[in-house]
Amino acid sequence: MLTRVEMPVAGYDEAIERGTLRSDQGKHEEALAEFEKAVKLNPLGAAGYFYCGVAKFDMGKAKEALADFDKSVRLNPRVAAAYYNRGSAKLALNRFKAAIADFDKVIRLNPQYAEAYNNRGNAKFASGKYNAALVDFNKAIQLNPELPEAYNNRGNVRGRQGRDEEAIVDFSKAISLKPDYAKAYNNRGLAMARLNRFEEAMPQLHIAVELAEQAGDAVLIAAIKDEIRKVKMLESRYNAVN
Repeated sequence: MLTRVEMPVAGYDEAIERGTLRSDQGKHEEALAEFEKAVKLNPLGAAGYFYCGVAKFDMGKAKEALADFDKSVRLNPRVAAAYYNRGSAKLALNRFKAAIADFDKVIRLNPQYAEAYNNRGNAKFASGKYNAALVDFNKAIQLNPELPEAYNNRGNVRGRQGRDEEAIVDFSKAISLKPDYAKAYNNRGLAMARLNRFEEAMPQLHIAVELAEQAGDAVLIAAIKDEIRKVKMLESRYNAVN
């Protein structure tokens, strides 16, 4: 016998399907409107809240998204993706300990969830737990060798540990998997700069800016330009004594 949460409701699935289509088209506000219709049709449906959270997160509203993921988890505590997205929202809000707890839950529900290991690694890295983060990134890569974010993130750990040559290998792998990966170009350039390889570093940073501009990521553009300024200062100091 179906529970009330699982009972089919006329128009509910159709609203979610329309919202998913809008989301795939990058029309996040339209997608959210459809998902909110689904919630009104079935306030006990976990999927409606889940997709509302996804749309809000895609719109940069992590705090609002978190509230929806909380509702989704309460209505159906057996869906790994709901804990994953809730953990991602907490990570975006710098709630690292709580994020790790959610990613732990994801991994218990689905030990093959590579992205959960990757994001748990991000939370550990942000908490200063570099060795623990490295273990998670290694596991993510083991589970999914085609996950560019895991290589980029592992490169960040290795760079923080002073292992810049190894970091460059990781950033290069990330770029080979995702050629428009602005962050990986930026990180590879910074690793080269730390090795005083400035002639190689600057083109990497400029490529990173171009890719960020193509993506329309104003925050990333500003961050990379700031890194370029710092690298130029570092290069000037290096040249002054060599």
